[in-house]
Amino acid sequence: MWEKDFVDTCVVIPLGVNFGLCAMPLGWALSDSGCVMLSGCSMIGSNGTDYSTSFFQSSYQCNGACIQDTTVLLTCVDSSLIDLTALCPTVYLPVCGCDSITYSNSCEATNYGGVVSFTQGECGSAKLTENWMSFIDIQPNPFTEYLVFEINGLTNIQLTIFQANGLEILRRDLSIGFQHIELNQLTSGTYFLRVENSQTGQSFMRVAVKY
Repeated sequence: MWEKDFVDTCVVIPLGVNFGLCAMPLGWALSDSGCVMLSGCSMIGSNGTDYSTSFFQSSYQCNGACIQDTTVLLTCVDSSLIDLTALCPTVYLPVCGCDSITYSNSCEATNYGGVVSFTQGECGSAKLTENWMSFIDIQPNPFTEYLVFEINGLTNIQLTIFQANGLEILRRDLSIGFQHIELNQLTSGTYFLRVENSQTGQSFMRVAVKY
């Protein structure tokens, strides 16, 4: 599902199309509002269309592949800046790219998004409230045998790990402090990490690579 030709055009998933009520992450796809993470039960939309070739493994791949289809990106994204092999820190210091996408930090904005300019803080709601995601740190990434989660001052945090095909392989509640999660049983590849604040219902996704 991740071998889409990057020179191909993207199919925009229209507003109102859904993929069912399942929480399984399907991947990143181009919507009317840009590249977004979509969840559901399958890649068959509620309009009966098969969108399986429209999903990408990350927002960066989606933005890179769909740049020619999104006019707003043409004025602020320089594809020559994109370096998906760059190892950016996992620290959450959000910046708002000129493409109106919030990146975790300036390194990801430049190397993964290819944006030529950005401003400090999240897009839209930047600086209005302190983001709870900034209290969670995940190291190392890429990893080989384990991940360490540092939770500062937060409760009701739940971790779910999915394979790239959307299969849930681990779910665990996280407590304050350092959480050492052994993952040496996993095969090498790409995994989705969903961290959810069950008290507020907010969640965010991270992509982790195992060597």
